[in-house]
Amino acid sequence: MKKWMTLLAGVLLMLTLTGCQGYGADGREIRERLIIQGIGVDREEGGYLLTLQAFNMAVSGGQDSGLSGNVTKVYESRGETVADAMRNVTLTAGRRPLYSHNWLIVFGEEVARAGLGETLDFFVRDYATRSTVDLAVARGKAADIIRSHVDKSSIPAREIQMALEMGRVNAKTLQLPLYRAVALLEDPTSDVYLPLLKPVVDKGQGMDTVLADGLAIFRNGSYVGDLDAMQTRSFLFLTDQVESGDLVVQGEPFGKASLEIIQSDTSIETSIQNGLPDYHITVDCVCDVHEIEGADFGRIESSVREAIEAAASDMLEKQLLQTARLCLSSYRSDVLRLGNRLWLAEPETFRRLSDAWRDVLPQITFHVEVQTSIRRSGQKSAD
Repeated sequence: MKKWMTLLAGVLLMLTLTGCQGYGADGREIRERLIIQGIGVDREEGGYLLTLQAFNMAVSGGQDSGLSGNVTKVYESRGETVADAMRNVTLTAGRRPLYSHNWLIVFGEEVARAGLGETLDFFVRDYATRSTVDLAVARGKAADIIRSHVDKSSIPAREIQMALEMGRVNAKTLQLPLYRAVALLEDPTSDVYLPLLKPVVDKGQGMDTVLADGLAIFRNGSYVGDLDAMQTRSFLFLTDQVESGDLVVQGEPFGKASLEIIQSDTSIETSIQNGLPDYHITVDCVCDVHEIEGADFGRIESSVREAIEAAASDMLEKQLLQTARLCLSSYRSDVLRLGNRLWLAEPETFRRLSDAWRDVLPQITFHVEVQTSIRRSGQKSAD
């Protein structure tokens, strides 16, 4: 009996499946859809300008060889809202957008400073959009990012997304998908942060590309300030997001030393001092030595190794403290999620301070302690 029931279930399943026919979610064939690869969102008077990088069906069919390997095409569309502009792309493309292959959404600087709340609504509300798509902010216009050929790559938006994905390799940028950004925006104890992108033109080599250029810091959903590459690395340490990276330290008796971060662990203790939050951050950083400028070739004495560890710890402590102060005092932004930590550790204190939390941030006391240890100093061990 079980055998017949299994056979019947298999037949019913075969009858209900459409198979791999190349249809989209609404039943249209893929070739009848505009397969979006990247989206740029800019403000214009009276509405929005969307710049869409989409898969070029003509190239895939071998009908057009003029793009030198680039298999995408760029479209512009305008509308009073993001949704209106997205619908209007059918007037020029002749196809409805398909978002399942979208890699990247870039917001223009003007859009980011005005606030992401309204702009993000379409991408959150529309059932066809991807919650895992990466977000970024452009220095200037998002259109310049989406239109960049990124050294004539086949899918420029994918190349940019991969650069963000690999950002933790050097601890100088990061990727933040839509669902995480929305969670931070909706959390009253947190603020959002997004990678910054800028177009770069190399006239000498006749190519253009897009450079990850630090972080955009937000307060209450609006872009209020930047972190450069060094400050971004410090931010990643403070939020326990460093997986690897490089450090260059300087001091006596070794001159300059280049270190590779192998492992990092950050812990934060929360307490109350004089009625205000007090945070003590401890970072344990394990490194390998890659190069030493002022030591004997192939040999590191224990005293030199200890000097390098001390110099690295001192440098990171100063950088982390400076970055924390920049976010809290200058930008009054809680991208470090200190409000969330206070709510978990001291809920009564957070309730008392929550209404004026932005004014409390500059008054927070903050302590940073970094312990750097060298795991390996090269092919020869330290004495």
